Amino acid sequence: MQKPKRKLLDIVRDKIRFKHYSLSTERTYVHWIKHYIFYHNKKHPIEMRIKKNSNSIRYGLIML
Repeated sequence: MQKPKRKLLDIVRDKIRFKHYSLSTERTYVHWIKHYIFYHNKKHPIEMRIKKNSNSIRYGLIML
């Protein structure tokens, strides 16, 4: 039996908590990631082609 895929925001929350960031930082990261996803018609960031001008989003997702 396969494990269900974890949602992106759950993964982000887990990594932020693992790194002991504050709750307000977690909320801010989640907010901006949601904003980014909704702006791009609810596509998962990994499914999108990330353009050169959005390096900060890619960097943020990789660093988490």
